[in-house]
Amino acid sequence: MARSGLSPANVFYSRVSHEEVYSRTESQKGEDFAANRTILALRLRYLEAHLPHVLAFYQRLYNSLLEVDGFKSKWYMEDRALSAIQANMDARQQFARSYCYQSADDEEEQRPCQLADIHCDRALMKASLSQFAYFCPVTWKNTKQLVKCT
Repeated sequence: MARSGLSPANVFYSRVSHEEVYSRTESQKGEDFAANRTILALRLRYLEAHLPHVLAFYQRLYNSLLEVDGFKSKWYMEDRALSAIQANMDARQQFARSYCYQSADDEEEQRPCQLADIHCDRALMKASLSQFAYFCPVTWKNTKQLVKCT
Protein backbone atom coordinates (compact mmCIF):
# COMPACT_ATOMS: atom_id res chain seq x y z
CA MET A 1 0.00 0.00 0.00
CA ALA A 2 2.74 2.44 0.89
CA ARG A 3 4.55 1.84 -2.42
CA SER A 4 1.32 2.70 -4.24
CA GLY A 5 1.06 5.97 -2.36
CA LEU A 6 -1.87 4.89 -0.19
CA SER A 7 -1.47 5.81 3.44
CA PRO A 8 -4.24 4.37 5.60
CA ALA A 9 -5.63 6.58 8.31
CA ASN A 10 -5.51 3.78 10.88
CA VAL A 11 -3.79 0.40 10.90
CA PHE A 12 -5.30 -2.11 13.31
CA TYR A 13 -3.40 -5.04 14.73
CA SER A 14 -5.41 -7.67 16.57
CA ARG A 15 -3.14 -9.51 19.00
CA VAL A 16 -4.11 -13.21 19.03
CA SER A 17 -1.82 -16.10 19.96
CA HIS A 18 -1.14 -19.02 17.62
CA GLU A 19 -2.94 -21.40 19.98
CA GLU A 20 -6.04 -19.23 19.80
CA VAL A 21 -5.89 -19.20 16.00
CA TYR A 22 -5.70 -23.00 15.96
CA SER A 23 -8.59 -23.32 18.42
CA ARG A 24 -10.77 -20.87 16.48
CA THR A 25 -10.23 -22.74 13.21
CA GLU A 26 -10.59 -26.24 14.70
CA SER A 27 -14.14 -26.74 13.39
CA GLN A 28 -13.22 -25.66 9.85
CA LYS A 29 -10.00 -27.62 9.34
CA GLY A 30 -11.58 -30.29 7.17
CA GLU A 31 -13.64 -28.11 4.86
CA ASP A 32 -11.81 -24.78 4.63
CA PHE A 33 -8.51 -24.66 2.75
CA ALA A 34 -7.21 -21.73 4.83
CA ALA A 35 -7.92 -23.68 8.05
CA ASN A 36 -5.92 -26.72 6.90
CA ARG A 37 -3.25 -27.27 9.54
CA THR A 38 -0.32 -27.37 7.10
CA ILE A 39 -1.44 -24.25 5.26
CA LEU A 40 -2.29 -22.46 8.50
CA ALA A 41 1.13 -23.28 9.98
CA LEU A 42 2.87 -21.85 6.88
CA ARG A 43 0.75 -18.71 7.02
CA LEU A 44 1.44 -18.21 10.72
CA ARG A 45 5.21 -18.65 10.22
CA TYR A 46 5.10 -16.11 7.37
CA LEU A 47 3.10 -13.75 9.57
CA GLU A 48 5.54 -14.18 12.44
CA ALA A 49 8.47 -13.34 10.18
CA HIS A 50 7.00 -10.29 8.44
CA LEU A 51 4.48 -8.75 10.82
CA PRO A 52 6.99 -6.91 13.09
CA HIS A 53 8.44 -5.12 10.06
CA VAL A 54 5.04 -4.06 8.76
CA LEU A 55 3.89 -2.86 12.18
CA ALA A 56 7.13 -0.96 12.76
CA PHE A 57 6.84 0.69 9.34
CA TYR A 58 3.35 2.08 9.90
CA GLN A 59 4.04 3.07 13.50
CA ARG A 60 7.35 4.76 12.74
CA LEU A 61 6.33 6.50 9.52
CA TYR A 62 2.66 7.38 10.07
CA ASN A 63 2.10 6.80 13.82
CA SER A 64 -1.16 5.13 12.83
CA LEU A 65 -0.90 1.70 14.47
CA LEU A 66 -3.54 0.70 16.98
CA GLU A 67 -3.14 -2.61 18.80
CA VAL A 68 -6.37 -4.31 19.79
CA ASP A 69 -6.50 -7.23 22.19
CA GLY A 70 -7.98 -10.13 20.20
CA PHE A 71 -8.98 -12.03 23.33
CA LYS A 72 -11.57 -9.44 24.35
CA SER A 73 -15.11 -9.33 23.04
CA LYS A 74 -15.93 -8.29 19.51
CA TRP A 75 -17.82 -5.31 20.96
CA TYR A 76 -14.66 -4.08 22.70
CA MET A 77 -12.62 -4.45 19.50
CA GLU A 78 -15.29 -2.66 17.47
CA ASP A 79 -15.55 0.15 20.01
CA ARG A 80 -11.77 0.56 20.09
CA ALA A 81 -11.55 0.65 16.29
CA LEU A 82 -14.49 3.02 15.87
CA SER A 83 -13.16 5.45 18.47
CA ALA A 84 -9.78 5.59 16.67
CA ILE A 85 -11.44 6.08 13.30
CA GLN A 86 -13.73 8.75 14.71
CA ALA A 87 -10.80 10.64 16.25
CA ASN A 88 -8.98 10.55 12.91
CA MET A 89 -12.04 11.67 10.95
CA ASP A 90 -12.70 14.51 13.39
CA ALA A 91 -9.08 15.63 13.15
CA ARG A 92 -9.15 15.54 9.35
CA GLN A 93 -12.42 17.47 9.28
CA GLN A 94 -11.06 20.08 11.68
CA PHE A 95 -7.87 20.32 9.60
CA ALA A 96 -9.85 20.83 6.37
CA ARG A 97 -12.11 23.39 8.03
CA SER A 98 -9.14 25.37 9.32
CA TYR A 99 -7.20 25.02 6.06
CA CYS A 100 -10.07 26.34 3.93
CA TYR A 101 -11.11 29.08 6.37
CA GLN A 102 -11.29 32.62 5.05
CA SER A 103 -12.31 35.52 7.18
CA ALA A 104 -15.17 37.68 5.98
CA ASP A 105 -13.24 40.79 7.00
CA ASP A 106 -9.79 39.95 5.68
CA GLU A 107 -9.41 37.52 2.77
CA GLU A 108 -5.70 37.09 3.50
CA GLU A 109 -6.31 35.89 7.07
CA GLN A 110 -5.93 32.16 7.52
CA ARG A 111 -6.58 29.91 10.48
CA PRO A 112 -3.78 27.63 11.78
CA CYS A 113 -4.32 23.87 11.43
CA GLN A 114 -3.92 21.25 14.15
CA LEU A 115 -2.10 18.07 13.20
CA ALA A 116 -2.96 15.85 16.18
CA ASP A 117 -4.52 12.47 15.12
CA ILE A 118 -3.96 13.22 11.41
CA HIS A 119 -1.41 10.39 10.86
CA CYS A 120 0.50 12.21 8.14
CA ASP A 121 3.83 11.18 6.70
CA ARG A 122 6.66 11.87 9.14
CA ALA A 123 9.12 12.61 6.34
CA LEU A 124 6.92 15.52 5.28
CA MET A 125 6.72 16.64 8.89
CA LYS A 126 10.51 16.64 9.26
CA ALA A 127 10.86 18.67 6.09
CA SER A 128 8.68 21.43 7.51
CA LEU A 129 9.79 21.73 11.14
CA SER A 130 9.22 25.03 12.88
CA GLN A 131 10.69 26.55 16.04
CA PHE A 132 8.39 24.27 18.03
CA ALA A 133 10.18 21.18 16.63
CA TYR A 134 7.86 18.19 16.96
CA PHE A 135 5.23 19.89 19.11
CA CYS A 136 2.09 21.26 17.51
CA PRO A 137 2.13 25.06 17.92
CA VAL A 138 -1.57 25.31 17.13
CA THR A 139 -2.54 22.94 19.93
CA TRP A 140 -0.28 24.90 22.27
CA LYS A 141 -1.91 28.17 21.21
CA ASN A 142 -5.48 26.88 21.51
CA THR A 143 -5.34 24.55 24.53
CA LYS A 144 -1.92 25.20 26.17
CA GLN A 145 -1.05 21.51 25.78
CA LEU A 146 2.18 20.19 24.27
CA VAL A 147 1.10 17.52 21.83
CA LYS A 148 3.60 15.69 19.67
CA CYS A 149 2.57 15.73 16.04
CA THR A 150 4.76 12.80 14.99
